[in-house]
Amino acid sequence: AKDEEKLADLLGISVAERPSSDASVRFDMAEMLRGAITTEAVFDSCRRQAIVCFDDSRREVLGHEIYCSLDYLRQHHLASFLLEGPGEIEILSRVLDEKIMEVTASMASSILLDRIHLNMQIQTVHSDTFTDFIAEHDGKLIENMAIEFSMENAIANWWEFEDACEFLHSLGIQVGLDRITLPALEFLSPRKMNVDFIK
Repeated sequence: AKDEEKLADLLGISVAERPSSDASVRFDMAEMLRGAITTEAVFDSCRRQAIVCFDDSRREVLGHEIYCSLDYLRQHHLASFLLEGPGEIEILSRVLDEKIMEVTASMASSILLDRIHLNMQIQTVHSDTFTDFIAEHDGKLIENMAIEFSMENAIANWWEFEDACEFLHSLGIQVGLDRITLPALEFLSPRKMNVDFIK
């Protein structure tokens, strides 16, 4: 209270002028972003791209990745949001994961026979939203699914990454490590990391 009085004196205002019912409200960025990122924005920012394996002269389509460009989404649909800090980007990524799960579940009838790869944050896999997602369509949605984590996300959250891999494998979901660079292959072993593929 004394600090408030000193600040009021410094600014030349009266503490009494502040309404007594004025309670501080916590700012929830995740909730704000959930409202700002519409289904149309997700569809506009998403790409469905083939994942191809090359073996000598033979090519094999392993599945399709539903990829949402964070940069495109920020530039074209969230231009009024100043999202710069790592914490803010992580919140945005988590909200985007939720939206991607919603969209994927809504198009399940047309993609159930295909192997679908989804990029996700490790923290998302440990969320209640993901638990609800894997139960969609009586669990058939995850029968041909692979979840990919970025190398940066895995290294920054190593113990959670290992737990997520074990959890996903227990559900029959393949796990991949994305955004692997050639120098990284010198010290990363897919077998030791308990992932099914790297790319």
